[in-house]
Amino acid sequence: MDALEPLTERDIFLDVGAGIGNVLAQVALATKVSKCIGVEVRGELCSLGTERMLRNVDMYPLLRKVFLKSADVRNLLLSAQPPTCDATIIFADNFLFEETAKIFVARELSDMTNVRIIAETSLFLS
Repeated sequence: MDALEPLTERDIFLDVGAGIGNVLAQVALATKVSKCIGVEVRGELCSLGTERMLRNVDMYPLLRKVFLKSADVRNLLLSAQPPTCDATIIFADNFLFEETAKIFVARELSDMTNVRIIAETSLFLS
């Protein structure tokens, strides 16, 4: 998190391969970003994450900044459709992605004009 500072209210955080949203929750609680958007292909993880966020939102109101979407990134236009196209900080946990998904994500991220920082768990193209 320290490597990403300073994050401001103008920043929108995008987590590609978000799982249940642990990284999204941490960013929402520890930074000033206005939105934390997660994309996860496994619907059951997305549902579990959303359920846990909603269960804790009264105690941690900043979790209201978190939005999880269940989708295959190859079926999304991350660089063209709001709210993902507005992302300024991107974390791509793409280590387990199929090669075609990695290539698609790399292309989409390279077309995103507002991005300041991209952090990935594997090489752009291996």
